[in-house]
Amino acid sequence: MKRLLLFIFSVVSLYAAEPVKAAVQPEIDTYKISNITEVEKSFNKKTMTIFDLDDVLVKWIKIENKIISMAVQGAETLKIFKAAISDSRSVLGLTARPDDQAELTFDELSGVGFKFPDNFVKYPYVLDRRKKPKMYMLSFPKVDKSVSYYRGVIYTSHTDKGQALFEFLRRFELKDLPEEIVFIDDLEGNIKAVYNFFAGDFVPQKLSPAIRGGRDLLTLEEIRTKVKKITLYHYTARLHAA
Repeated sequence: MKRLLLFIFSVVSLYAAEPVKAAVQPEIDTYKISNITEVEKSFNKKTMTIFDLDDVLVKWIKIENKIISMAVQGAETLKIFKAAISDSRSVLGLTARPDDQAELTFDELSGVGFKFPDNFVKYPYVLDRRKKPKMYMLSFPKVDKSVSYYRGVIYTSHTDKGQALFEFLRRFELKDLPEEIVFIDDLEGNIKAVYNFFAGDFVPQKLSPAIRGGRDLLTLEEIRTKVKKITLYHYTARLHAA
């Protein structure tokens, strides 16, 4: 009996001593900045640079609380946007705007000098023929709303931005995923959402993903394994200007 107890104790001790492997997670750095030029140091040819639109690239001009036009957010913003296109692997927009504003948003951005490269249409999206040409659906968070991609920008329809980015990246071929991601947003909640996507406690929502083609979507662990570094910038220029 003593020998049996000794054997059981030895086996339990052996397994208890074995280290538990941590979940795969990239290096994540978070910064609060008030000058958009501070993000330029993170651009390189391994990086996908992701910009929020409102209060990062552009701002609304109001008179007596009525919106009359859209303008560039700051004096250096357009220069930084062009530097991102030149120096990054890829550039993407990620906005809370609904996808039914996509065409108008494209025209507004183009009118003040912002034109996102449209480099992602080779991946398996569903072309939304009910809406404008080049509108691709990623998922359906609600019956009347979809997370969609249009001409270089993801429209989340106020879906969690971490979840929207997951729906986008999981359609890539694994070899095409960036090694690094830079994300700039003016809202702390959106920074936290993208942080949680790459941190260990992210739980993908069941959003009825839209997909065409014969291959499986990438898993969360595959994305985390390939993307080695995340740099998050909470851009507070709007708060300082208020």
